[in-house]
Amino acid sequence: MLEKIDCRNVDFKKVDKINEMLYEWLHNIDFSKKEDEVVLERIINYQDSDGYFKILTDFVYDRDYDSYSCLYPTYLCTAIWIKAINKNSRFLYGKEKELSKALEACTIRGLSDPTKYLEDKYIENLKIFSEANIGLFLSNYSYLSSSFTEMIIEHYNYYSFNASLNADAQYIISKLGIYYNVFVYGTLLKGERNHSLLKDSEFVSKGFIKDYAIYDLGTYPGIKKEKGKIVKGEIYKVDLNTLNKLDILESNGRLYNRIEVDALTNESGKFKCFTYYYNGSVSDKKEIPYLLQPYSSCWNEEHIWYVSYGSNLCKDRFMCYLTGEGLDKYGLSKNINRKCSNITPPKQEFTIEIPYKLYFGGSSIIWNNKGTAYLDYNKKGKTIGKAYLITKDQYEHVKRYEGRNYQYEIRLSPIMNFKAVTFTSETTKELNVPDELYKKVLIDGLLECHLTSTEATEYLDENIR
Repeated sequence: MLEKIDCRNVDFKKVDKINEMLYEWLHNIDFSKKEDEVVLERIINYQDSDGYFKILTDFVYDRDYDSYSCLYPTYLCTAIWIKAINKNSRFLYGKEKELSKALEACTIRGLSDPTKYLEDKYIENLKIFSEANIGLFLSNYSYLSSSFTEMIIEHYNYYSFNASLNADAQYIISKLGIYYNVFVYGTLLKGERNHSLLKDSEFVSKGFIKDYAIYDLGTYPGIKKEKGKIVKGEIYKVDLNTLNKLDILESNGRLYNRIEVDALTNESGKFKCFTYYYNGSVSDKKEIPYLLQPYSSCWNEEHIWYVSYGSNLCKDRFMCYLTGEGLDKYGLSKNINRKCSNITPPKQEFTIEIPYKLYFGGSSIIWNNKGTAYLDYNKKGKTIGKAYLITKDQYEHVKRYEGRNYQYEIRLSPIMNFKAVTFTSETTKELNVPDELYKKVLIDGLLECHLTSTEATEYLDENIR
């Protein structure tokens, strides 16, 4: 029976029985049955207004007494509640304030209180929360009590890197399920040579860190503090084992130092992350400009803005020119011979206005002998284009596979200090209306350029006339 015991006439056998009952509930109840929910309701109602779950009607101001009649049951009741919330978040609805108080109550002595139940006070108290999968809870609800979150992480970090920890204690620590956010910006990125170390880790988001610059160190990059600069990268959630592997890879404490940074994202806000800070000098190293980030092993190849105004307005279709893959919805079959030696996606892309007139002409076998898009470089106009920042080799590859009718290169105004070019036919083609499928490709590309369907249709109609 979960009851309060009068502190003026304490029966400590009853105190022991209540603690034992709470302990059994923590280990055996999985909240899959209605009666389990009844138990949880009783526990929540057992909480005092100050957040504790005291067995006695008042504190007995004795270190041992208030440990096992107040703090120990508070740990157990809070852990049971956490376990229920991990099973179903509805067990938190309307009770956020009460649970926050419970979490705060658990921090009063930092899990340091000795009781007759516990031999290793910290480890055994952490074991209570490991049974509730505290790591999962903190990944979703750490905002309920920052002091509780910091306490658990502090203990976890201390014991995780304690080489003298016995096997039982190591098992308890591993069951806490604590994960770390790591911001990577170099060879650990997707597609780079060391990414396999993160293959079992959860990808959180693309992100960036402010007031750091990234430098090419030869076969890998490093970051240094630099006001006003930005470094782009990716955020991953890793376990301790993976973090240890990353420390080894980065020679943590020697070549790099693992530091904590605020990584920002466009969608999900800010994340506290570990990252690796280069310890050496960068005085003779090349800084990787923001435009060519995130880092890739081929970042330093010559880059150029390729500006498309036809079917390559669609990025997926453009990528087929590099990968050799097909695209059924646009009638583009797979062709491994079309694959570029460098299939890295464009570093940047955006919509641009080309100052020449668009027209449709010629006769394309691919598009049912109908006309395709060309630029009349002798006439001023306003043609919508998509600029892709790619390597010079990629540009030459795309130009080659566009065919003999698109070999005349037009130099456009430089974009962010990079050369910008497009191509068309050197001679003006006879006017010819485009095929309906070709028009659909163009409309899809124009939608990617942020036109509405109506605007895209009107734009094409105006230029087809």
